[in-house]
Amino acid sequence: MKGSLSFFSLNDICLYARTRAVKRPALAFILLIFASFSLSSWGLAQSRYESIETAEVVKSKLFPKNGTIELNVPDVGMIMNESYITTLLLHFGGNYYFAENWGIGADIALPLSITDKAERECIENFYNDPNYVIAPECGPASELEGNETQANMGPAYVPIREIRSMIGFYGIWSPLYGKQLLWYSGTSYFDFFMTFGGALIASDFYPKSTTLRNGKTSRGANIDVVGASGAEEDQYGINGRPDPESGNNFATVLGLGQKYHFAKRFHIKLELRNYTMFGTDSGFDTFFTLWTGAGVRF
Repeated sequence: MKGSLSFFSLNDICLYARTRAVKRPALAFILLIFASFSLSSWGLAQSRYESIETAEVVKSKLFPKNGTIELNVPDVGMIMNESYITTLLLHFGGNYYFAENWGIGADIALPLSITDKAERECIENFYNDPNYVIAPECGPASELEGNETQANMGPAYVPIREIRSMIGFYGIWSPLYGKQLLWYSGTSYFDFFMTFGGALIASDFYPKSTTLRNGKTSRGANIDVVGASGAEEDQYGINGRPDPESGNNFATVLGLGQKYHFAKRFHIKLELRNYTMFGTDSGFDTFFTLWTGAGVRF
């Protein structure tokens, strides 16, 4: 590994970091299916099972939506497909149903926390080590002690977007409503829904950079003219990042989720969404979010 990363390009470093990151938004779909079976076993919204269900009973909804307003207790979740950071989210919103299967809604998702993954910390503290004298690929400047004439700091700054807010307006379609028999003694009530619409995303974008703040190229074989010494702490790591570019971009929204109803007015839910943001350097960026929470309907 050492030999393949000492004279690498910025793209090589990105590939190295991405192979260590988990980017599997499809897992969220598995979680959604798993939740469907798990939550039903908890017996939410139970009622005594005293007779065989007839067609009329099945069609009658214990939790109708037409003409109701639905408010969400703040949901908690995360962006699922980020390579270099982990963004935890708070999600607030409200919906209005003008028909049993159709409604409209608005919401906002805000970052609860944004933390760097080990991949970002590594590439921003990478060693410029053409002679292979340092054992690790990245780490603190103290590893350079005694080898300052042969190696220095050669960080890589890849394009990273940190979300500040996502404000969405969307339609809701609820094509499925059902009941589940629990141990022949209770019933849980659930519905499946889809969201589709648009959003305005505010973000801070850290652009790709191969030049340090002191004007030197970040990597190369001649450490006298490239990279930064360990004492130049403002040239690598967090302090050496390029200044972020703040902006607002339009995005499309497409999501799916499931709710479990209980106590006549309340529910818990799990929802997976895709935000496709346009007008970025690459043309568009996609974000998969997953959150869960509770709500009440009036």
